[in-house]
Amino acid sequence: MIKANHIYKTYDDTTILKDISFSLNSSEIISIVGPSGAGKTSLLHILGTLDKPDKKSETHFTINGTDMLSLSDRALSAFRNSTLGFVFQSNQLLPEFSATENICMPALIKGINQNEANKRALELLDYFDLANKAKHKPTMLSGGEQQRVAVARALINSPSLVLADEPSGNLDAVAATQLHDMFFDLRKTFGASIILVTHNKALASRADRMLTLVNGQWS
Repeated sequence: MIKANHIYKTYDDTTILKDISFSLNSSEIISIVGPSGAGKTSLLHILGTLDKPDKKSETHFTINGTDMLSLSDRALSAFRNSTLGFVFQSNQLLPEFSATENICMPALIKGINQNEANKRALELLDYFDLANKAKHKPTMLSGGEQQRVAVARALINSPSLVLADEPSGNLDAVAATQLHDMFFDLRKTFGASIILVTHNKALASRADRMLTLVNGQWS
């Protein structure tokens, strides 16, 4: 599904990623661990097409056979919206909108009509046991509920890949465990591949593969 070879990333005069190669198979779950400042989030942003690697002749990066480095910004944005889903430590829900409206956002951006988007959002809310919170705004939801809404938002366009950056970092132990279980259910239910960046070793160890990044290189 993902093939990335010779990935470098430099900010100012600091090299964050140093000749990283990475592959991900369909329906595979990979965790990426390592100390703070190791380059984990920078790598996730590149793999999620939110950032671009340094331009080097040996660098190659494809998702589902599509060359990510050859797409225009507009084409890359459309690809990202339809193929990838994102979950961040801060759920990034829009406070003025309800749970349903937040979940619908990526679908509406994709051009799906409001009725179809609402139907899909309500199905996801029901799947995550949040059907009774459909009209609630984020401030009316617990931290665990907010993060489940964020995961539902990531899934509304049926992405083939979900990328999560410290998804349980702001949750208590009970909510974190529930969220961890949910991520592994996603593969069974939705068939999505998942990349997890986490400091939580219990979560990381459940992945099909656990990779360790230290000083911008695989350890």
